[in-house]
Amino acid sequence: MANFSSFGHPSMEWNEHVEKYGPAPETPIGKMSALAIQRSTNAGREEASAKQMKIEGNSTLKVVPAAWV
Repeated sequence: MANFSSFGHPSMEWNEHVEKYGPAPETPIGKMSALAIQRSTNAGREEASAKQMKIEGNSTLKVVPAAWV
């Protein structure tokens, strides 16, 4: 897990929230590598883009990442 202690300490509001509701639950993303998270996120974006392009009638166009231009 990353160490963000150099950015300061938790706020009083956050500490009160944790006291009242407990810590945030573990998520599956915490067990994924950075590359797996990136691939999963990109796959979701590509799927959403393809669906929207079909709705708009532009299914013959391709989305080109800005880095390729």
